[in-house]
Amino acid sequence: MLMLGVLTVIIKFHQGKSVLPDLNIADLSKILNSLLIASPETSFISQAVGNNMLPLGIPNGSLNVIERHVDYKDGDIAVVYQKSTFYCRRLNFSEGTLEDGYGISMPIQRPFSVEG
Repeated sequence: MLMLGVLTVIIKFHQGKSVLPDLNIADLSKILNSLLIASPETSFISQAVGNNMLPLGIPNGSLNVIERHVDYKDGDIAVVYQKSTFYCRRLNFSEGTLEDGYGISMPIQRPFSVEG
């Protein structure tokens, strides 16, 4: 996963005129997708489950833009598929492990693939 940054959005509701134009959800989704996703044909959005990556800035429930067209190397954070489960982990190919944000590692096992 190529982490370009963390986006935090705070929307305050108050009485008065809205600063956003009247848009339906589909239009708003298109606008956000064009701003957040550089190459839609090789990207997808995933939601983090759990706090294993919290020390690396990926909290539970965060939405992450996953880039599939990136070349990955040791130390990169990626979404991987292993043993019928998706994980977000730091790659450690030299040791043959995947590490969470707390430094706890698990061995890379087949079937294994880097998804983005």
